[in-house]
Amino acid sequence: MLKLSRNFHTRSPLLVRTRFTKPKPKPEPSKNPRKPTQTSHHLNTLKVTAPIPPTTANSQFITPETHPLWQFFHDKKFLRSQDELDTKSRPWSIPELRRKSFNDLHSLWLTALRERNVLARESHLLHTESQDPTDPFSQVAEKCRVTMWRIRHVLSERHWSYVRTKDIVDPVQLQEEVAHELLQCQEEDAFYEMLERCQWALFGISEVVQDNLIDAKFVKGVKFVANLKLQWLLKQRDIMLQDEENVKKVEKILQGGPIEDIAEAFVVFTASNDVNSCVEACDAIEELRMDSNNKIHRYDEIETMSKYIKQLKKAESLAEPILQEEGVKSI
Repeated sequence: MLKLSRNFHTRSPLLVRTRFTKPKPKPEPSKNPRKPTQTSHHLNTLKVTAPIPPTTANSQFITPETHPLWQFFHDKKFLRSQDELDTKSRPWSIPELRRKSFNDLHSLWLTALRERNVLARESHLLHTESQDPTDPFSQVAEKCRVTMWRIRHVLSERHWSYVRTKDIVDPVQLQEEVAHELLQCQEEDAFYEMLERCQWALFGISEVVQDNLIDAKFVKGVKFVANLKLQWLLKQRDIMLQDEENVKKVEKILQGGPIEDIAEAFVVFTASNDVNSCVEACDAIEELRMDSNNKIHRYDEIETMSKYIKQLKKAESLAEPILQEEGVKSI
């Protein structure tokens, strides 16, 4: 009778081993061993020296004068004395802020915000180093906070006034009133300055033509500004259009009524704010009207304006390297 036992399977793992699974023999010791690259901490020659306290003499870090963290310091002082604080000042009042422009309010907001950051750091240092219950830094910071709150209040008033006016006032009637008031202007610089503000307020058109969104509102604004330019020149013909030929050129362009073609309006719109440029724009319009194919249909106005803007951007990108080279040569 065959006797089975556990010893019957002892050689099976050895049979399945290959040269990849068999353990490798230990390498022989090297006859020329490599020396260690760094000394060990177990050596007796290692000595621990006393730490060097950091001072301005041995410090290797130099803060530049233009470092942005200097904005949190008043005149680069660690802590101002209470005598240097302007404790007699008061917050800006709402009637005073209402007379300020958007740019002035924006600058005033950033100034107050920066001063609050400086005062917050100084107030923290005062509480950390001394137990003085009085905190003049927080009192001045509160005045800055009140000013910032009132700036937001004035901006909120302007926003709601704009929203309500936009819903109540007829846009066409508003444009007619603005045009009538602009045509009454006698000075050239004042007229063009008011015209730039009105084109932004009524149509959202920026002074930089390439930055505008090309839509139906932009097209209406271009026509409005172009016609207003020529109408103002005719009204001020004795002062602006002193030459009779220039008067005839402008009258011929507006003879059939306001400019309705977007290509013609864009020529006048992009012209510089002076008489000679507007007269040259009238000559360009005359050349466009000589060919009837140059007239743009109202359904193609937005697409055509987009092409014009792309061409302007491309021309500017090509002109920038030339201007840089000329600047280098002139230097």
